[in-house]
Amino acid sequence: MKLVAAKILDSTHLELKEALSAPVGQSIEIAIPEPASVAARPARHRQVEQAWRRTNRETLQRYANQWVVLEGEEIVAHGDDPERLVEQARARGIEVPYVFYVDPPRPGIVKIGL
Repeated sequence: MKLVAAKILDSTHLELKEALSAPVGQSIEIAIPEPASVAARPARHRQVEQAWRRTNRETLQRYANQWVVLEGEEIVAHGDDPERLVEQARARGIEVPYVFYVDPPRPGIVKIGL
């Protein structure tokens, strides 16, 4: 097997750093490594946090009109400034914080979904 360097131009085009010695029309295989962040992310990313939000709606109402950072089943930070909350979460070692806004309850309004 020969390795040939290439630059990805878009999702369907490559720019090869050298010419291929294979005949025109021959099929070749290309191996492209996944970025570490994609490869490391589980298929059901943030499933725990989403389930916690669905089952703890009353608890979340304490944080109405605020941004919340949730890691697993723990509220890591909350407040008015989501950028500051992300900084706090990252300072605690959370690389990609799960941040969301808690809407205040509105009588007569039904929410569908999360």
